[in-house]
Amino acid sequence: ETFAPLISAGFGLADIVEVTDPGWQTAVEAVLRPYRHVIRLEREADRHQAWALGERERFRHFIVPEREPAPPAAARSLAEVVRFSAPVPRWLSDLLNRIRRVEDVASAADLPREVEWITRDAYHRERRGARHLGRPGEFHFGELARQTRIQALETDIARLDAHLKALRP
Repeated sequence: ETFAPLISAGFGLADIVEVTDPGWQTAVEAVLRPYRHVIRLEREADRHQAWALGERERFRHFIVPEREPAPPAAARSLAEVVRFSAPVPRWLSDLLNRIRRVEDVASAADLPREVEWITRDAYHRERRGARHLGRPGEFHFGELARQTRIQALETDIARLDAHLKALRP
């Protein structure tokens, strides 16, 4: 028994997230990295069955039955550079809307203390303090992720072609 019959067409968030400004891809990837394997349920009525499977399989990511269209993005928020192609969990919209985009730490100096912010390079300040979220080694969201996967597949094809060429008389 798997999650397959319970999930929507897009297994995780990666299928429905588009980063509209490539300059902010690193920051978006860093913030969404812990949520890239979230399961969005097609039907909310399946939640208890899905949660039972999650418990049994020790699934470490969120299984989310509640989804809704994303609200309008707050000005200068991280949500402003993200577009969703399907309904999302409200907490995800709230997370991206509360993070303010700043060019660098110096440009955040005049912001009120309670404002959460992030730089393009993924230096993030929140209520617990500030830290670098790390630069992703590979992209999982949006067009840059698709292009990265296409390049990897093309490299694999070239490698396989070379191997086949060596095997053929």
